[in-house]
Amino acid sequence: MPHCPFCNAPWTAQMLAAYDAASNGGCSCCEPEHEHEHRAAVMPTEDIVCAACARVLFHFPRLDELARP
Repeated sequence: MPHCPFCNAPWTAQMLAAYDAASNGGCSCCEPEHEHEHRAAVMPTEDIVCAACARVLFHFPRLDELARP
Protein backbone atom coordinates (compact mmCIF):
# COMPACT_ATOMS: atom_id res chain seq x y z
CA MET A 1 0.00 0.00 0.00
CA PRO A 2 1.51 3.37 -0.97
CA HIS A 3 1.89 6.15 1.57
CA CYS A 4 1.96 9.93 1.23
CA PRO A 5 5.56 11.15 1.02
CA PHE A 6 4.63 14.25 3.05
CA CYS A 7 2.64 12.89 6.00
CA ASN A 8 3.08 9.10 5.62
CA ALA A 9 -0.70 8.47 5.59
CA PRO A 10 -1.83 5.45 3.56
CA TRP A 11 -3.56 6.16 0.26
CA THR A 12 -7.34 5.84 0.23
CA ALA A 13 -9.27 3.64 -2.20
CA GLN A 14 -10.29 6.77 -4.12
CA MET A 15 -6.66 7.88 -4.48
CA LEU A 16 -5.65 4.40 -5.70
CA ALA A 17 -8.49 4.35 -8.24
CA ALA A 18 -7.40 7.73 -9.63
CA TYR A 19 -3.81 6.49 -9.91
CA ASP A 20 -4.93 3.28 -11.62
CA ALA A 21 -6.93 5.31 -14.16
CA ALA A 22 -3.90 7.48 -14.95
CA SER A 23 -1.36 4.67 -15.15
CA ASN A 24 -2.45 3.43 -18.59
CA GLY A 25 -3.55 -0.02 -17.54
CA GLY A 26 -1.27 -0.41 -14.54
CA CYS A 27 -2.68 -1.54 -11.26
CA SER A 28 -1.68 -0.25 -7.84
CA CYS A 29 -3.68 -2.82 -5.92
CA CYS A 30 -2.03 -6.02 -7.08
CA GLU A 31 1.24 -7.02 -8.62
CA PRO A 32 2.39 -9.05 -10.41
CA GLU A 33 -0.76 -11.21 -10.50
CA HIS A 34 -4.24 -9.89 -11.12
CA GLU A 35 -7.04 -11.67 -9.30
CA HIS A 36 -9.76 -9.43 -10.69
CA GLU A 37 -10.79 -7.89 -13.99
CA HIS A 38 -9.84 -4.38 -14.97
CA ARG A 39 -12.24 -2.19 -16.90
CA ALA A 40 -11.39 0.64 -19.25
CA ALA A 41 -10.71 3.81 -17.29
CA VAL A 42 -10.97 7.48 -18.16
CA MET A 43 -8.01 9.79 -17.62
CA PRO A 44 -8.52 11.76 -14.40
CA THR A 45 -9.37 15.43 -14.62
CA GLU A 46 -8.53 16.20 -11.00
CA ASP A 47 -5.19 16.03 -9.24
CA ILE A 48 -4.49 13.22 -6.80
CA VAL A 49 -4.43 14.87 -3.39
CA CYS A 50 -3.58 13.25 -0.06
CA ALA A 51 -6.78 12.71 1.90
CA ALA A 52 -4.94 13.34 5.17
CA CYS A 53 -2.75 16.40 4.54
CA ALA A 54 -4.32 17.78 1.31
CA ARG A 55 -0.98 18.08 -0.54
CA VAL A 56 -0.98 17.38 -4.27
CA LEU A 57 0.72 14.08 -5.07
CA PHE A 58 0.11 14.04 -8.83
CA HIS A 59 -0.91 16.98 -11.01
CA PHE A 60 -2.85 16.26 -14.19
CA PRO A 61 -2.53 19.12 -16.69
CA ARG A 62 -5.74 20.36 -18.22
CA LEU A 63 -6.02 20.61 -22.01
CA ASP A 64 -6.21 24.39 -21.75
CA GLU A 65 -2.91 24.35 -19.81
CA LEU A 66 -1.28 22.45 -22.65
CA ALA A 67 -2.55 24.75 -25.43
CA ARG A 68 0.09 27.01 -26.85
CA PRO A 69 -0.62 30.28 -28.69
